[in-house]
Amino acid sequence: MGEIGSGNNSVYPGDLDTNSIPEVNSPAAGKTKARKEVVEDLTAAVIAIETELGTDPAGSLANVKTYLQTDHQTDGTHKSDHGPHRWIDAGDYANFQDAINAAIGKTLVIATSVSLPAGAITIPATVLGVMPLAPGVINKGSATSLTINGPVVGNPMHQWLSGFAAGDIRLNNSPEAWGEWVGMKNDGWAASPTDNSVALLLWLSLGRDNPTAGLIATKPRLRLGSGRFNWSTPITYYDGVVEGLQGLNIEGVTPAHFRSGDNYTRLHYTGTGYGLVFGTQNDTDWTASNPVYCVHIKNIRFSGTTSCTGVLKAYWAESIVEDCSCKDFQGSGAVAINTWGISNRIYHLHAVNCITVIEHVGHDNIIDGGQFHTVTTGIRDRHSQQLRITNNLFQTITSYAILADGSKTEASEYQDALTIRDNFFSDCQSTSGEAIIKTTAQSIGYAMQNTIIEKNEFYPPTNNGANLIEINYPRNIDAMNNSWIGWSGWTGERLKIVGPGDGTLIPPNHAVDLIEHLTADRTLKYQDHGKVFTNKGAAGIITVTLPRPAIGLKYTFVRYAAFDIILDPVGAAANGLINGAATYTLSAAGESVMIEALGYIGIADEWWIIAKNP
Repeated sequence: MGEIGSGNNSVYPGDLDTNSIPEVNSPAAGKTKARKEVVEDLTAAVIAIETELGTDPAGSLANVKTYLQTDHQTDGTHKSDHGPHRWIDAGDYANFQDAINAAIGKTLVIATSVSLPAGAITIPATVLGVMPLAPGVINKGSATSLTINGPVVGNPMHQWLSGFAAGDIRLNNSPEAWGEWVGMKNDGWAASPTDNSVALLLWLSLGRDNPTAGLIATKPRLRLGSGRFNWSTPITYYDGVVEGLQGLNIEGVTPAHFRSGDNYTRLHYTGTGYGLVFGTQNDTDWTASNPVYCVHIKNIRFSGTTSCTGVLKAYWAESIVEDCSCKDFQGSGAVAINTWGISNRIYHLHAVNCITVIEHVGHDNIIDGGQFHTVTTGIRDRHSQQLRITNNLFQTITSYAILADGSKTEASEYQDALTIRDNFFSDCQSTSGEAIIKTTAQSIGYAMQNTIIEKNEFYPPTNNGANLIEINYPRNIDAMNNSWIGWSGWTGERLKIVGPGDGTLIPPNHAVDLIEHLTADRTLKYQDHGKVFTNKGAAGIITVTLPRPAIGLKYTFVRYAAFDIILDPVGAAANGLINGAATYTLSAAGESVMIEALGYIGIADEWWIIAKNP
């Protein structure tokens, strides 16, 4: 320390000066003489203070105190307003609106628990970002709503929105909105798991337009982390205003294919009915329905208990389900995904342990690249026009891999343009007398027309007498270039046509054995296409009943033994004729004929002899 008046000048700012020996009047009052040392030490102290503060220490403000408290609280703590990267800590303000006003041109940090004042609270786009830092949280408080017009920054992964209901929050320019922000918990495997019903509905509401407030220019992509998220209350995503339901985008963390553990996003439904319902639907008239538009669901694994009907019932258009999976929808009549609509796509859906995976009604839709394993029915098409089922794997199916049953009819509409192409069917255990692929209809008036079933590969299960493909009420059906691997000895039919209809195309090379010797009456099947039949070894007349003519279908017959071969098309064709007659008999020794189903404009009328000897 330095003593003022000691003649050692000031020691400030390195230390503090003292005045432990005060001056006295000497030699008497009014006659005191100032000592040189005192004056010089005081002068040195003042100069030291000026040097330490520098010039104009208050800047443009009234005084140094005001200047200092611009960046500091009155208790000396530093305000969060720093240099060119400036932010405002909402916790520094008693009123949240004051924090918003202070954050104009800056970032608003939520680092503590804050409550909103009364009214509709808006954080304007002039607040450059909202940055929640754990454990910071915005509580609804007395507010009626919260609108954030700028981005949410800093990648928060904790709950920072509390007390809000669906529709209370509007994020206008945030690229993402995570379920964890509103309190969704991934503790679905815990003994007492969280019921995320309220949080799930709130989360979904973050990614949609609010019809009463106008459309969101940039809707956030709804993200959800890994783990199992349970919910029990059905959620209907529709409020009567179609314009408010466009562009919902839901995404988990990784493609939800089958694997152990929960390193992906899993939504597990424990309630009754369907867990998620998008849009409203009129079962008899699509035009009276209110669909949602442009929904994209990606990387979500859906599962449920036996009490639920399914996870998703959607009345939508131009929507996509991608890289998702369905597991354990095994309740009575359960359908994991029930989809109605136009121009929708289901890509890479994996399904296991389900009663029915997909039930479909609609126009111009695609189901591609999926895997259906250990399910009762893979795809049930209740009514379609331009449905394409392509590049899927069906394995261990106990009923139908694909059933197009036409059970949902539109007035005066055919089912039209179903394409089943490039699929693989392995160990599909359809019941005896049924089929792995089956198309049917209520009547010829609702027939499945213009259908292509081609380039599919069938690997056999245990022989139980089921058919591979069965077509009811056909109208222009192309069953072409399908592969049957290891089906020798199979007792069911590879292709079966049932009921009146017309215009079925059958390709060559479906026969397993090219020559067959008939010793008893025989009813031919479509897989006999291309065969040569003789009566070698026969002990009497052989009657061959022909199937319904399908354009391109051919058989050859040779009278080898001394008994007639009668070709009987009765009931097979529209007019039951072969070469213009009710039957045809090979009666000459060594006679051979080749017959083919012929017609016009894709319509096969009857059988005709195209080659004969002698």
